Amino acid sequence: MKQDIGAALCSGGNKTLQRLASEPEAYRGKLLTPRQAAAFLQISERTCRSWCELGLLPAIKIGRKLWRIWESDLLQCLERRLPEDSL
Repeated sequence: MKQDIGAALCSGGNKTLQRLASEPEAYRGKLLTPRQAAAFLQISERTCRSWCELGLLPAIKIGRKLWRIWESDLLQCLERRLPEDSL
């Protein structure tokens, strides 16, 4: 049953949904709104939405305007963008 739902969700070509359906255990944490993610990153909500639209921040688009970001994706994205000497 779960695979059927995952296949139906992934038929639109959304890579984040494809990964979620194939590896659900890899995604732990909360599903954040762009406002929550922006507050965490200390950027504007508009910048966060732009990053989602451009694919710079992995996100799930629901409908025409609604975006959600997995907390673990946000942290991984942040780790990839930090300079090595800051770790």
